[in-house]
Amino acid sequence: MLAARIARAEAALGFSLADSAGRLRAHLAMRLVRLRPAAGEAGPGAARPPARRRPGG
Repeated sequence: MLAARIARAEAALGFSLADSAGRLRAHLAMRLVRLRPAAGEAGPGAARPPARRRPGG
C-alpha cells in the first residue's frame, strides 16, 4: 500500500524518491507549499499600500 503511494508520487513528480536528492527535493517542495499564504491572504513579504497623509500636513 505504501509502495504504491510512493510509486504514484514518483510518477506525478517526475523524479525518484529512492535517493536522498529526490527526498530532499520533495521535502522542500512540501515545506514551501505550507509556507505559501492562502489565496487573498497577505504574506510576511507582501507589499503594503502607502500610508495615507492628512491634507495640509
